[in-house]
Amino acid sequence: MAAMVATTKLKAPSSASTIRSWSTKQYILLALGGTLAAAVVVIAISALLSPAEIDFSITKASHHPSQDGGVDLYLTVTAGNPGWRAAVEYRRFDVKLQYTPDNDSPTLINEDAGAPTLVRMPFVQPPRNTTAILVSVFISAEYWNEHLKGETKKNPISVQVTATVRFVIGKAFSTRSYDIAVSCNVGLALFDNATVLFNNGVNCDEAAGN
Repeated sequence: MAAMVATTKLKAPSSASTIRSWSTKQYILLALGGTLAAAVVVIAISALLSPAEIDFSITKASHHPSQDGGVDLYLTVTAGNPGWRAAVEYRRFDVKLQYTPDNDSPTLINEDAGAPTLVRMPFVQPPRNTTAILVSVFISAEYWNEHLKGETKKNPISVQVTATVRFVIGKAFSTRSYDIAVSCNVGLALFDNATVLFNNGVNCDEAAGN
């Protein structure tokens, strides 16, 4: 009598279930891949557009009497953009003088009138570039005679630089605007001569309160 051998057929999963199974996995992987790619792009753009630290210094000053008995002062502010990709677009640039009388608090000389730059705004500074910005400061005869005449050798003076900038790469990307405020202590040398050259530059530091 022949032996009976029982066999069981293993049914292959239907093609429809295979497609559904793989489609779900593919959708999950695709979603994860898209999220990761978006995160990489955001990180890359943020790294490219992260604001660099702009280096400011005072390199030259000159002055002469104005027609009304005041003083016209011209300052060269040097701005260094060390960034290797992002240019700096200056939307606003202002300079004020501040002096500290004996036993008194610092006082802004031209508080109500900013110092106009002799460079048209806005202007764009390329990456890895140093730009000299010429500004003029007017000191009225009344203020000069009452507060500064004969006192410039006793009261230290600092230059307060404020600017509004944004960082740009080509024409496609730009950051929000940033407000910058630095203080450059020129001490007692500002009115030493008609023209004063600061050979090594007077470095500017972040202004107090910023």
